[in-house]
Amino acid sequence: MKGRNVVTYTILVLAVIFAIYPMVWGFSSSFKYLSDISTYPPEWIPRNPTLNNYYLVLFKSWVPRFFLNSLIVGFSSIGLTLLIATLGAYAASRFHFRGMSLVLFILLSTIMLPGIGMLVPLYVNFIKMGLHDTYWALILIYSARQVPFALWLLKGFFDSIPTALDDSARMDGCTSLGILWRIIVPLSSAGYAAAILVIFLYVWCEFIIALAMTSSNEMRLITVGLYTRPTSTRFPA
Repeated sequence: MKGRNVVTYTILVLAVIFAIYPMVWGFSSSFKYLSDISTYPPEWIPRNPTLNNYYLVLFKSWVPRFFLNSLIVGFSSIGLTLLIATLGAYAASRFHFRGMSLVLFILLSTIMLPGIGMLVPLYVNFIKMGLHDTYWALILIYSARQVPFALWLLKGFFDSIPTALDDSARMDGCTSLGILWRIIVPLSSAGYAAAILVIFLYVWCEFIIALAMTSSNEMRLITVGLYTRPTSTRFPA
């Protein structure tokens, strides 16, 4: 048994070393001059450390703006997505109507549509509406892509809340919206935390739509900005 544990832990340690090696090397290289990075044998500890690379990234490149754009689009998409998904999930959970299952299935099936397949019509329409290369173009597209997922996720949490709480609140004079915001939403905090995390990671890592819907450095997100080699573009004086 001890021998098996030794082998298991050895494999895990090697896997961790393999995973963190690029990050450690990248961190070490960030304090080196360009000529020192390619030296052989490689030096883990910089012989002549410098902070010039950080100065260039923070003050002489577009990276801070790309980072800010991603935060703005990410949090705005979260807000719009959760607002729509909350109302839709509450309606699907508490108000039953004919054909509701079909509507929910069609809504969920839109998740399977590849983003690149809708890219051309979206690009043309946003150009015509004058929204290309704006925050709104990205926020609307990302929110529309994430609403089905968030709606189904929140619906599952709403379904787990007893309807007896709704009845008790109505007896006290609470409206449907009051029940939603004062009872259902607070009791579904775990679902909202999961939805926020998934939506933000999707926006932060998405590339194709952000590349097509932005054309200027002022609007590019961090994924597209790093791809376009931002250090070659300086802020205007």
